Amino acid sequence: MEKGLNCNIERVPAIIVACCVLHNLCIRLDDPEPPADPQIEALVQQLELENDDVTPSFEISSRCPAGFAKRNVIVTNFFSG
Repeated sequence: MEKGLNCNIERVPAIIVACCVLHNLCIRLDDPEPPADPQIEALVQQLELENDDVTPSFEISSRCPAGFAKRNVIVTNFFSG
């Protein structure tokens, strides 16, 4: 069963920013990456296949290449004009 973000739409931007801040803190504190989620991996692969011609303009960090690659795919597909 899939669940969406069950809250008022006006709160969604603040929740996204909070998640980004927490993600960056985890990187700075060298928190280990969580185990891979097969559903997320499949989504990332699907998005990459659909957008082979799109090259993310974000540099992939050597500290967390898998996480940065996933972030770049999401940013490119959902937040780039």
